[in-house]
Order: sequence, then structure tokens, then C-alpha cells
Amino acid sequence: MSVLTIVISLLSVLIAYMVFANNLKPKIIIFAQMHKNKKTIINLVVKNIGNDIAYDVKFVSDRPIPRSAFGLLKLENPNEFFESGIFSYGIKVFNPQQEFVYEWGQFYGLMEALNEQPLEIKAYYKYRNPLKLWYPKGKDVSVIDIREMSGLPVNYGSVRVELKNLTEEVKKIRQVLDKIDDKI
Repeated sequence: MSVLTIVISLLSVLIAYMVFANNLKPKIIIFAQMHKNKKTIINLVVKNIGNDIAYDVKFVSDRPIPRSAFGLLKLENPNEFFESGIFSYGIKVFNPQQEFVYEWGQFYGLMEALNEQPLEIKAYYKYRNPLKLWYPKGKDVSVIDIREMSGLPVNYGSVRVELKNLTEEVKKIRQVLDKIDDKI
């Protein structure tokens, strides 16, 4: 009976440690997000949503990561790629809740730059285990599919809405002018 109690106690301690350790790991995510003030701009956000510091973070992608992919209807300039910054050099120390935000481009520019295909980015890093004895390695994978933003304001922004409103106002002005012309 006492052997069973010891085994159950050890298993409980092991499970508690595993849960505790898992809650203290970094978790690096990379995602596309609509710019808060510029509705046609899509940001590329890299964030550590975990509860611990990630060290020596390196990013690996299935293909070059485009940057400055602007264009409301199509890509305005030739494809540019991140050749400096965190996607080239990594991050030495990435604190919890810290984030990097890049103005990535516009919907149709990004669609063309990404060949209408999802982009997979892997983040490799080290972190300290809860006992602070060694640095295990971690890996998080993010998949960004810009097509998921289709139908959101980012693919036409407020420009389309403003043009529609302007068209309605011009129609009203034309009606008023026609009435004035009829009276003259």
C-alpha cells in the first residue's frame, strides 16, 4: 500500500511540474493584423505571448518574407524581402508580451507578393527551464494566409466607402442644381 502511495505522489509531482513548466515557456506567434488607423494597411506582428523570455530567437520561412507589399489593386513595386531586422538577424532576448510590428503592405499587394499562398514561419529559440538548470530549445510555427482577410476592410479600406459616400453627395448636388436650372 505504501509503494502505491509513493508512486501516486511521484506521478502527481511530475504532472504538476510539467504543467508548471509548460506555463512558463515562451510562445512566439507571427500574424497579420489590420492597422488600427490606416484601414488599408496590414501589419505583420511578431509577439511573445508566453510567460518567459525567449533567447537567441531565429526565424526560418518556407520562402523569403515579403516586405512593403503595397498596392490597392496589385503590387505597385517589384517584390521586396526582409533582408535586415529580426527576420535576418533574430532576437537576442525576447521578453514576454514584447512585440515587433511592421507595416507589411496592402491586401492585393500581399496577395501578389505571396503568390496567393500561405506563408509558414518557424521561430526557434532557447528558454530557461523552471529549475534554471539548463536551456531547452523551443520551436513555434505560424502560418499566415492573407486570403483569410478577404472581405475585411483591409482589402479595400475606407477608400471605397468614401467614394460611395462622395458619389451619393454628388448625386444630391446634381439634383439640387437641376431644380435650380429648371426654375431659371
